[in-house]
Amino acid sequence: MNKKNLQNLPFIITMSLFAVACIVITLFAVKREPQYVRVLETQQKPPDTTESSGVITNAAEINKININTANAEELMTLTGIGETIAERIVEYRRERGGFSSIDEIMEVSGIGEKVFENIKACIIVD
Repeated sequence: MNKKNLQNLPFIITMSLFAVACIVITLFAVKREPQYVRVLETQQKPPDTTESSGVITNAAEINKININTANAEELMTLTGIGETIAERIVEYRRERGGFSSIDEIMEVSGIGEKVFENIKACIIVD
C-alpha cells in the first residue's frame, strides 16, 4: 500500500460506516413500520387502475386503498392481507353493501386489531 492510499483510509472507513448505518436504519424501518414502506412502493409503481377504482389518487389521500371498491389483488398489497382474507373482504362488502368506516373491516374474519393497526393508515372508505 502506498502513502496516498493510507491518507484516504479514514475517509474510506467513515463512508463505509455511513453506508452500513443507512442500511441498518432502512432495515429497521421496514421491519417496524411496513405499511409505510408499502405506500412508498405503491407511489413508485402505481397499480393498474383500468380494472378497478380502488386506488384514491387525490392529493390528500394519495394511493390509499378504498376498501369499498378495491379488488382482491389491490387488497393483497396491504400488510397482513393474503388471498383468503382479501376474498373475505370482497365477500363482506358484497353481502353488506360496503363499509361505512375503516374500523368496520375488523368484522371480517381474520382481521383483528393487530392487522388493522398495520393497515389503517393505508385504507379509506368512500
